[in-house]
This record gives sequence, C-alpha cells and structure tokens, in this order.
Amino acid sequence: MDLNLNGKTALVTGASAGLGVGIAWMLAHEGCTLVLTARRKDRLDSLADEIEQKDTSDQASSCKTLWQKGPLMPSTAPPGSHMTGLIF
Repeated sequence: MDLNLNGKTALVTGASAGLGVGIAWMLAHEGCTLVLTARRKDRLDSLADEIEQKDTSDQASSCKTLWQKGPLMPSTAPPGSHMTGLIF
C-alpha cells in the first residue's frame, strides 16, 4: 500500500506493544521517519533497533525514541523535527 508518506515524520505513542507496534511498522514500510514513545523503554528501544536494521522499504527508515516519566510534551520532539503525522 502506498500512502505517499515517504519522507514524512510521524510521532507514534504507545509504540511498545499492540497497535502502536503495528502502526510503527506500517509507517516504516511507507518510508516515514518515526518518533516512537512508550512507557516501557526496553521494548521501545528494541522496536526502534528492529525497524532500523530491517530493510522495510526502498527508502531507509529511521527511528528516534522518546522515553520519560510523565506526559509527553511538544518540547520533547527532536530539534529540527517537523511532525507531519500524529498517531495515538
């Protein structure tokens, strides 16, 4: 499926399990740069490593992980990032 998301940046919350993992993989296959957030840092880091190591599309996907205690604030996005999608 081509959703014309190649080169876009998407923030996926809840990316350590369930739908969040599935959505992260789908967006990676579309060529998105991902910013992944979750409560379980070990699973979050594992998913990011798997996505970056797997050749998911003709374009290389990259992941950044955000993990912190408390609510996710817009200021936690990587410097220079321009979010083009938001998945909760």
